[in-house]
Amino acid sequence: PSSDNVFVLGDYGTLLRSSDGGDSWHSVDFDTVDCFNDIAQCPNGTLFIVGESARVMRSKDGGDSWETIDNDAYHDLYKVWAIDDSSVFAVGYSGAILYTKDGGDSWTHHETDDWRDFHTFWPLGPGEYVALGEGGLFFESNDGGERWKKKKTGTDKDLYDMARDAKGTLYAVGEDGIVLRSADRGATWLKEPSETKRDLRGIWGAPEGYFLAVGDNATVLESREKIGIMSPIPW
Repeated sequence: PSSDNVFVLGDYGTLLRSSDGGDSWHSVDFDTVDCFNDIAQCPNGTLFIVGESARVMRSKDGGDSWETIDNDAYHDLYKVWAIDDSSVFAVGYSGAILYTKDGGDSWTHHETDDWRDFHTFWPLGPGEYVALGEGGLFFESNDGGERWKKKKTGTDKDLYDMARDAKGTLYAVGEDGIVLRSADRGATWLKEPSETKRDLRGIWGAPEGYFLAVGDNATVLESREKIGIMSPIPW
């Protein structure tokens, strides 16, 4: 969403919206008790929310109105990513991958041969995608999401989020403070120093190489080098 149009998701169909960059907030009412897990915006402004029980919500007017999109999936969805105005991917429980190539009107449900959960998704290039998750789960697709191949990360820790720097280096964070780095598009992964044992739930990277990772118990780590120790930020 835009810098002024901000959303916060939560349990029991909670959606908070700010149209002034966070100065004021109001609640958007939905007739659901499902948890909303993630939101993504297409370049044309269309918004998608995913959540429990394969719930997919779409807004074509910047969040003023929402519609529930039917699909054939039934798994909880944890992450959604808008590739462009037409292609949107969602991943989640028990290796579920859900995608649309027509802006959300119809969806294809793909199940991998692994029962573990996907927690995050990232596009590497045109038609090239990766998904990571529970127990170091890692799959990649090189054909626009039609087929997926399992690969190794070298860890059995749960991986919750990932980011990429300007040179294409991938970073993944997860259980027990683990930080992984791959400089070859996920072919190999190296473990980076991390000064926490708390689970890291998210990571964000700026093009100049500055990274922030956040996790349990208000943990915030930073690294100002592309390859460097993730150090706690004191509160």
